[in-house]
Amino acid sequence: MTMGDEFSALRDEFWRHHASGRLREALAVAERAWDGLPERRGYAWLFLAAAHCGLGQQDAAIEALERAESENHLWRLGLLRVPELQPLRADPRFEALATRAEARAASRNFQPGLLLKEPEPVVTRPTLLLGLHGAASTADEYHRHWLPATAFGCMVASAQSTQPATETTFCWDDRNHVRRDVKTVISKLPPHGEMVLTGFSQGALVALELALTGDLGPAAGVIAVAPSFPQPERLPDSTMTLNVQIVYGTGDSWGRTVPVVADALRRRGHQVAVDEVPGLGHDFPHDFAERLPALLRRAREGVRAP
Repeated sequence: MTMGDEFSALRDEFWRHHASGRLREALAVAERAWDGLPERRGYAWLFLAAAHCGLGQQDAAIEALERAESENHLWRLGLLRVPELQPLRADPRFEALATRAEARAASRNFQPGLLLKEPEPVVTRPTLLLGLHGAASTADEYHRHWLPATAFGCMVASAQSTQPATETTFCWDDRNHVRRDVKTVISKLPPHGEMVLTGFSQGALVALELALTGDLGPAAGVIAVAPSFPQPERLPDSTMTLNVQIVYGTGDSWGRTVPVVADALRRRGHQVAVDEVPGLGHDFPHDFAERLPALLRRAREGVRAP
């Protein structure tokens, strides 16, 4: 089990307890996540604060947030706005802490980034693979997985979010910022042909949303790796039919919604293929480069009216 899979298991256990009102059990899981996986404290602080809020321990919740801030873990600003922290909204300590966190992030002046690799050999109007990294990740980590596609006539472009998840990693929580960042990246691209949106984890969800809404223009398809999909009713409607390719592992707890989302997309008229990888956790398959040709062929079948 990777660190990511271990954290995912703790996350699921925490929210099961929390949703069922077993708040002391939830707090115990939160403490295990904080103490046992220090690399994930940029998210685990939410568990501590939410559990304490549920128990009516407002001072303890504020203390958990202030500790996260003092140890430089309080970067993912969207988590401060989740409903579970509503009891803290009127506390001036919470307001001051949120203001400091926002100012710290703003002072870094994060800018949208782009990693680009053009096809080899040169293609006149290559297919654009526009990729979105996962949450708590970077374009650098994401980009390398897609470079073999340049041998199949694709321009590989990986976008870097400006929304911090930690001091050195990023997420796509605020969709308005997503559209701003990705449109900035697109404006820097060389001429290209059809576009396929790709993504990992949260990036896969955002890629699907952008393709469904057409906010970036028409997409021929989507390739979603280890997607963190919500329930299908939360996905936007679409004005066109998409080719959606999904790759996920049977050991990935984030993948539990893939079957219902895939079925819902098919009922909406989209073409959906799912590659289920036995035993794989929340990661790219080790043979992803070998899988790419088939994924690309299916995703580039073109845009069709519904």
